[in-house]
Amino acid sequence: GIGHPRIKSKDLYDPTYGSKVLTMALGLHRLEILAFRVAAYNKIEKKMDFYDPLKHDQYDFISGTKMRQIARMGALPPDGFMVQSAWNVLASYYNNLQSEKNKCN
Repeated sequence: GIGHPRIKSKDLYDPTYGSKVLTMALGLHRLEILAFRVAAYNKIEKKMDFYDPLKHDQYDFISGTKMRQIARMGALPPDGFMVQSAWNVLASYYNNLQSEKNKCN
């Protein structure tokens, strides 16, 4: 979820990097690393969906960093991104964290 500093439409890291590193880790050579399908928020369907590169423009990649930023700002995620009760828990946590940080300053 970290954007490339020069190419705004690209992430800085390859999303498959973690699985590549695991295949090189000592002692893990017997493990089979399974690839997973990339999920992203489908702006047309208004829900999380498996990413289709042929329809790139209809997807929004909401990283953990972006999600935490939305929560800290007190904003709401896009409709269908997350069940409301789960979002309330997440937003409450980050609001409380921010409040505690402000008390210490």
